[in-house]
Amino acid sequence: MKSDDELVEDVTNELFFDPRIDHIDAIAVGADDGTVTLRGTVGSFHEKHNAGSAAKRVRGVTDVRNELNVRLMTDARATTPTSAPPRCRCSCSTASSPPSRSTSRSQMPS
Repeated sequence: MKSDDELVEDVTNELFFDPRIDHIDAIAVGADDGTVTLRGTVGSFHEKHNAGSAAKRVRGVTDVRNELNVRLMTDARATTPTSAPPRCRCSCSTASSPPSRSTSRSQMPS
């Protein structure tokens, strides 16, 4: 039977070499008498499932406690380069919209 330290190392390596797992740096691996625990945050439910499957593939693992949290890319805290800037919630019309193309430079607010 492998020691807990050997299991942690083997599971960490299995996660690292699995191309379906993108957030390896965000996954903590622990082991206790053959039971492996995965903690941290990943970007999808598929990634969480794949991490659990990868841990189960390691010889000597008897059980996997998959405690990974999922933070989806659509989460309000995530930002993407294509996301629009936040809109102004005040009643003014110029704060949230750019000047029209027909406005000349001399008419644009400075």
